[in-house]
Amino acid sequence: MSAEMEMKQKTHQIQLAGVGGQGIISTGRLLLSVGQEEGFLVKGNETHGMSQRGGSVVFQVRIGNFNGVLIPEGEADVLLSTEPMEAVRNINVLKPGGLVITETHRIIPAISNVIKKEYPPDEILYETMKKRTANIVKVPARDIAESVGNLRGANLVLLGVLVQLTDFFDPSLVEQKIAERWPKVSDINLETFHKGMEFASKLKLQ
Repeated sequence: MSAEMEMKQKTHQIQLAGVGGQGIISTGRLLLSVGQEEGFLVKGNETHGMSQRGGSVVFQVRIGNFNGVLIPEGEADVLLSTEPMEAVRNINVLKPGGLVITETHRIIPAISNVIKKEYPPDEILYETMKKRTANIVKVPARDIAESVGNLRGANLVLLGVLVQLTDFFDPSLVEQKIAERWPKVSDINLETFHKGMEFASKLKLQ
């Protein structure tokens, strides 16, 4: 079997989670486009019924010869979340020992004030994640994006972390797709993506 054929048989399953307006859907679709461009079989599934109201949004990316579009519970290689509580909500889809990449900035839903239910403290959120895996990468993505003037670019920071840590996607192809998807702001979006890769390059996972 040639090296190229062997590469195309690799598989990768990613669950992206967040709330409406954080770029989950666009990030998921970009990953599908990159995977397809690289010659992989790709499948995607999105759930965003409340996305325009700040509700939970989920996008599943399956790369490889899978039968269905849904990632079974306990099989995702990576859980990427743009909000820590959403990481907890989706943690069961991650395989034991998988990788969690999560934004540290919390978005407290308005419904919390209505039902008088407090948003859990950080230590509880991360302890819950640790029951599934020790590989948890906390990323101040919003702060990193804002440092380069990209106020809506936290998802691109997280994407950069994902590309750097998983070593699955071709970074140059991801750059190409970013430029194609947002041509008018490609320079700042690419800078934001690179900041995410730079952040991840300094990390050490277990």
